[in-house]
Amino acid sequence: GAEKRVKLYTGYNGTKILRERELKTPKMMKDQYIYIHIGSKEKKVRKLETIRFIHAGLSVLLLRLNSPAGYVNKISRSKMLTILSNISEFGKGVLPAIILAWKAKICNIIN
Repeated sequence: GAEKRVKLYTGYNGTKILRERELKTPKMMKDQYIYIHIGSKEKKVRKLETIRFIHAGLSVLLLRLNSPAGYVNKISRSKMLTILSNISEFGKGVLPAIILAWKAKICNIIN
């Protein structure tokens, strides 16, 4: 996996984040997946996946690409999680973001 930071965050549907989440990042993920796929056994490739975190301001989004059937790539997106800047509510926002990273690393699930 890799990580991508968006410099100017103007909201969930801002042009910068839309471009990253809908166009640039999925293309990079597919290129990475195809590079891994070349010369590998098909059974192993079907178990592989690439993940990306998109950080924008205090928000984070997880993208996951895999190919369970072998001929179509599937992209799964998590919901956008926002860490609150108010220190009294910091724990409410940071814990789901930490759990998202843990799930991506260990559990292989996106909610």
